[in-house]
Amino acid sequence: MKLFFLCAFFSLSTAFAQGIVAVANITKIQGAATINNEPVEVGHEITAGTIIKLAKKGDYLDIKFQNGHKMRLMGATVKVTDLTPKSTVMELVTGTIYAWTNKLTNNERFRVKTKWASFAVRGTKFYLEENKKESYLCVCEGMVHVEKDNAAVDVEKDFDLYLSKKELGKPIKAKANMRKVCNDVFAELN
Repeated sequence: MKLFFLCAFFSLSTAFAQGIVAVANITKIQGAATINNEPVEVGHEITAGTIIKLAKKGDYLDIKFQNGHKMRLMGATVKVTDLTPKSTVMELVTGTIYAWTNKLTNNERFRVKTKWASFAVRGTKFYLEENKKESYLCVCEGMVHVEKDNAAVDVEKDFDLYLSKKELGKPIKAKANMRKVCNDVFAELN
């Protein structure tokens, strides 16, 4: 019996290493979504190198990661640049991401990049919106470390941050209605 469990564990470990077991899957779709310009369905696996597009502002899809992280993309175009059980790196080209990440271990990373900055997460709930003029970050729980050029700032719970081409900006107290919108989405993701 011990040999059976040892073989099963080895097979599962090998499957993760070879990318056979999905790191992230789509759990819900509202509206139209594509991955690499092909229609997508619930259950579709997300992998490094994919480009996810939601054509309309109100369209969204939910993603669940095998390590428990959850994400909603709304009216977004996202490039997945790195996706393993220990590393998630995405580029938000346009649109909105609601991300709910578990507390990361020292050897894990979860990062979202935009045209203007890089957002490193240690375990938190946050909302990030990207448009042609700026990035907007609202942190609902935990903290997000933001880096732009040679500057950096930590944005804590109940604060938000506007970033543009010219400046990093400073965290300010988030408006109550913005925090409510974020928390409503996170309640749906739960």
